[in-house]
Amino acid sequence: MPAGWMHAVIDLIAYDGPYLELHQWKDEPWRRLGRRHRAERHEWYNAGVAGVWTLDDPMPAWVTDTILAIGDAHGADAAERYMVDLTHDHWDLLWDETPADRRRLIEGFFAWVLLRPDLLETRFSIDVIHGRIERQINGVLRWEPHPAVVAQYRRLRRYVHRVIERDPTLQEIVTAYETNEKASP
Repeated sequence: MPAGWMHAVIDLIAYDGPYLELHQWKDEPWRRLGRRHRAERHEWYNAGVAGVWTLDDPMPAWVTDTILAIGDAHGADAAERYMVDLTHDHWDLLWDETPADRRRLIEGFFAWVLLRPDLLETRFSIDVIHGRIERQINGVLRWEPHPAVVAQYRRLRRYVHRVIERDPTLQEIVTAYETNEKASP
């Protein structure tokens, strides 16, 4: 399974926040069940295994209707948490289908991106330094205040930095991404 921090980086990029507590809750059964932990709290993962969705079409059209209905009934935050839950399970299944040597490269990529606030801003529209996110409203792109992202980012970055410090292979991969970025025109 992808590390919890990797799920959090994906959420930071996709949803403007890391949702660490949701990922910890989803993966808590690992303590009791080990590799079989997805038997609990991973409904979308198990639906994918059963063929309800595929990696080529991870969000069938009816899922959008469900998300909209949740938003109407319970608000935008509840709809977003549901999307984060689905994304967690999607990435878990994608991870299971990815060869082990590729997993390390993917993990290194997300660590590298997290360590690059300039990339988060320019490529993913999240300014983790000044606490802003870029949104499109009525066809107009504009930066809006999102001060909570600064502390969330700092916490996640500190954690991932410690992970990298303890993992020489991950250090090499992150360094290779950085070297490649500097060598690119």
